[in-house]
Amino acid sequence: MKKFILIFTTIISFTQAYGIEIQSEKIEPNPSFIIDASLHTIGQEPKGSWATLVKKYTGSLVTGSIIGALSGGCCAQIEKALGVPFPVILIIWFIFRAMRIELLTAIIRDAQKHKIDHNRSLIFNSAWIADWLTYCYFYRNEIAQIHAE
Repeated sequence: MKKFILIFTTIISFTQAYGIEIQSEKIEPNPSFIIDASLHTIGQEPKGSWATLVKKYTGSLVTGSIIGALSGGCCAQIEKALGVPFPVILIIWFIFRAMRIELLTAIIRDAQKHKIDHNRSLIFNSAWIADWLTYCYFYRNEIAQIHAE
């Protein structure tokens, strides 16, 4: 049964990744990222490119990781506190994943509205990874017992 749960969580994570890709396609692209090639000459790098790069990726990484860690941690804490059976755990997973995706989508829309540089895929992927890492951290003892068998 424990191996079934491990396989099932893997399948759920892949379906969530597919859902993230579908959800991210609904967001309109930010026109501020369009670069006019005539503004730059060959061999010259635009001024402030490192600062722009760091702002764009650091903000995206931090935002996604915080939301993902909160989602995974809350999900694991509720499951442990209530001691619910497996079908209820699935419902909790879907609720928290849907909430995470909606929250990230709202954050991305606000970033686009206020013309804040961001990387949409990095926000979703860092949230997804942080979610599962935090969730697995709360269940590290149980995971170690599965591997010991």
